[in-house]
Amino acid sequence: MSNKGEDITTRYKLDISEFKRNINEANNQMKLSRSEFNKVTAGMDNWAKSTDGLSAKLKQLKSTMDAQVSKLQAYQGQLKTAQKYEKESTAEIENLKKKLEEAKKAYGDNSDEVKALQSQLSSAEQAHSSIKQQISNLTVTINNQEAAVAKIEKEYSNYSTQLQNLQKEEAKANSTTSKLSSTIEAQQKAVDDAKEAYKNAVLQYGKNSAEANGLAKEIKTLSSNLAENKAKMEDADKAANKLDKSIDEAGNSANEASNGGFTVLKGVLANLATDAIEGCLSALKKMGSALVDVGKQAIAGYGDYEQLVGGVETLFKDSSGIVEGYANNAYKTAGLSANEYMETVTSFSASLLQSLNGDTAKSAQVADKAITDMSDNANKMGTSMDMIQNAYQGFAKQNYTMLDNLKLRLWWNQNRNGKTYLRCK
Repeated sequence: MSNKGEDITTRYKLDISEFKRNINEANNQMKLSRSEFNKVTAGMDNWAKSTDGLSAKLKQLKSTMDAQVSKLQAYQGQLKTAQKYEKESTAEIENLKKKLEEAKKAYGDNSDEVKALQSQLSSAEQAHSSIKQQISNLTVTINNQEAAVAKIEKEYSNYSTQLQNLQKEEAKANSTTSKLSSTIEAQQKAVDDAKEAYKNAVLQYGKNSAEANGLAKEIKTLSSNLAENKAKMEDADKAANKLDKSIDEAGNSANEASNGGFTVLKGVLANLATDAIEGCLSALKKMGSALVDVGKQAIAGYGDYEQLVGGVETLFKDSSGIVEGYANNAYKTAGLSANEYMETVTSFSASLLQSLNGDTAKSAQVADKAITDMSDNANKMGTSMDMIQNAYQGFAKQNYTMLDNLKLRLWWNQNRNGKTYLRCK
């Protein structure tokens, strides 16, 4: 099966030139799509609350998903080749063993023919062992890549549902306000026509005539209905403006509901009974239907939110407000919801606090920097966020086994008391 003088290890060595090119192209595609998304949403206060922002996010996720699938296919192609080599090398080893036994019988154990076959057999066995290790490594990588593809597919599905729901609510809102506007316009015309008829009745029959009194009563009824509908429209406008203001004051913070539904503003979650929310709901319901069922969507994510806040307060004590502030802004700095941010922080903060002698303020800053680096790594290198979180938890225990999987610059520095703490750049 082999040619005389041929290097068996070279024959069964995987060619990774095209493989590396495909992986690099996929990573570059993900970085480009992320930069385009940042450019489009740079001027948006909260992209997750607008159809344009959600559409841009879906475009970015689609491009990222395609790139992740390309990476998966590249890994699968390498595995298929490796499995082919593994089968061929197994057959070659068996053939060489047979030839070796025949040579020993024909030429003797110490003959040049036997020594040459022994050398070939050793090389074939080394190549076979190397191929088997590559198959094992590629299998693990493919499993992780399939998980990454599944995760982004779910994220894409969740944002698609969120966009569809938002579009439906906007259409419903537009339909309701449009209907009310048309009603007001028709009522205004009816009032104007009635007033004109009243003037004619007064001139023709007199102010106290039955005709004039009938028209006066009709004008009063029409005017009352018109004023009521105008008040409804005005209340709705005021409530919407007041809600916008309360959102701005809350720093445009957002928590994403776990079922992929509407983004839940922290300002709403923190105080569902505020005048702004009640006023908005009241005005919208007076128009015929509530445009958004705030309570139902808020409570879904708020239970987790309260529990996570409790954990942060327990760990960070007086500095918990700093962590919560970082969490509220995490959708900008790390692409995470507040819930996801706090869950990640608490996963490695105990070891971090211990390393920093209980300095909660410093720990909050270092943790935020770590999470920002996690997000950057995920976006720029295409690394799984779960893998990055696991690696950081390992670093907090001074376990660096996953360092090569992350293209990060980080150190454990000595402080005055000889303790170590995580420094990330």
